[in-house]
Amino acid sequence: MRKTDKKTDNQIRLLLTDICEDFMKEFDGFQWLTHEADYRRFPETLKITLVFDRGDSLDDFLQSGARNELMFMIQQELSRIPVKLPCVEDHIAYATEQKG
Repeated sequence: MRKTDKKTDNQIRLLLTDICEDFMKEFDGFQWLTHEADYRRFPETLKITLVFDRGDSLDDFLQSGARNELMFMIQQELSRIPVKLPCVEDHIAYATEQKG
């Protein structure tokens, strides 16, 4: 990873940490988020994974206005560093925690 890639990755990590902490307070069942990217093909390879405690929590999130709110927050924050994504939702994945 080049020095500029590391800087970008760190900026993304910091802004997503802030979003994660805020969103954990707002939406029951949301646990954490993470990101990954191939910086040779960035930003098209950026993937942000949202993790929920259970499938029911994920279903509730997907059917709520919180989904649009979170997409907007992510888009706003990424544009500040600046990372331009034509459709942020194309870069979002969803998962539930595996327990036991």
